[in-house]
Amino acid sequence: FKLQDFRHCLHSDYCTATGETRSVDLADGSTVTLAPDSAIRVSLQSQTRHIQLVQGEAFFNVRRNPELPFVVDSHYSQTRVLGTQFIVRENSASDTITVVHGVVSVNQPHGQPAILKVNDQITVSAENAEAIAQVSAAKSIAWTKVQLVFENTSLADVAAELNRYRRGLVIVKNDPLKKLKISGRFSLSEPNKALDALEQTL
Repeated sequence: FKLQDFRHCLHSDYCTATGETRSVDLADGSTVTLAPDSAIRVSLQSQTRHIQLVQGEAFFNVRRNPELPFVVDSHYSQTRVLGTQFIVRENSASDTITVVHGVVSVNQPHGQPAILKVNDQITVSAENAEAIAQVSAAKSIAWTKVQLVFENTSLADVAAELNRYRRGLVIVKNDPLKKLKISGRFSLSEPNKALDALEQTL
């Protein structure tokens, strides 16, 4: 564990380190899959099922129960469901919610909650929420299948994502190089091979 791994684990029930993913079976039959450098707190009560995303990213596969709402709180958002599959990703200044299956309700800083369906994605900050975007849910959950999928993504963002799945640090120092667009599918079982592939193609 790095020092930052230890810190976020102190304030959580379940956590992961750099390069680690973890699947957690909850007592209600739901499953939470944690991405690297992620942490959650769990509170299953008589009237609600409550998860706090302390850090990082998590994929929720929720057991349907109309009598017991499932609520995920992150830094800037609250997502409510009865039974569905979705991802919440906490970033430095916003949360991003992506629906894989079913329907979710996401609170916004102003106005009514946003209703998201399959392949819908919304990003929420402290001040506002962006318009709902159409994305590929399959691409968004590729990391749960030990893969990363990029489509027209800047090399800087690709490097930042790879840093979550391997020890050490990849830094892109050249500004024009940072803006190069990358598309491809990489295996997370051997993340260093992704670097080899980038080196060969670029």
